[in-house]
Amino acid sequence: MVDSPNSKVYFSGDSGYDEHCQKIGDQLEPFDAAFIGSDQYDERWREVRNMPEEAVQVVQAPKAVSRPVKLIWAREEDTQHDFYRSACKSLLQVELDKNGFPKSWKHQLAGPSAISEFAWQLVDTRAVGKLLNWIDWDVTSTGGTQLPYAIPAHEMDYEVVEPGIRVGFWRSVGNLHNAFTVESVQDKAADLAGRDPLKYRLALLTDQPRHRNVLDQVAQDAGWGSSLPEGHA
Repeated sequence: MVDSPNSKVYFSGDSGYDEHCQKIGDQLEPFDAAFIGSDQYDERWREVRNMPEEAVQVVQAPKAVSRPVKLIWAREEDTQHDFYRSACKSLLQVELDKNGFPKSWKHQLAGPSAISEFAWQLVDTRAVGKLLNWIDWDVTSTGGTQLPYAIPAHEMDYEVVEPGIRVGFWRSVGNLHNAFTVESVQDKAADLAGRDPLKYRLALLTDQPRHRNVLDQVAQDAGWGSSLPEGHA
């Protein structure tokens, strides 16, 4: 936090600032303030989003001693009291058509809800209408609910299973485990169909030009389809 006689500027690596502004405001006298968010600062803050505890401590410390303070949390404190990534388990059932492409796709996901840890904040800081739109949705299931691939019948079920520890928003959130699961199954389906996994995906992305362009560029840069040098496998 940068302090001056007439203003204060607070830097944080969080993507949600509402709760931070409220909590910081409770600690300080009225002033002109600017809140600057970024993903380029402290690793702990960058990964644990929308959790204001550390922000409050950073404001309280220099206020108590009337001089700048740099707070560093020990790794033991970080791992003991942090918000952890949701550990999830998936079960997928895929039916292939006569050409070897998916015609039905069912994804069952079980794991803790990352959004439940801070959903209470939304009641105070966001419109109720937005909260209502989130009732049947959770970031833990992102990356599995909407697929870019042209699959005629797609269904995803998500069951919340609480592990008894705090979970939070780490990079990619649901896209991390769901993207790995989806793409692993696509590799298996391509193998069962006897098709090249790249061409298999491209055939399912006929209406997704941006996705196709990315795959084409990656394949070109990686030399996909060419023989590997001697000593490589």
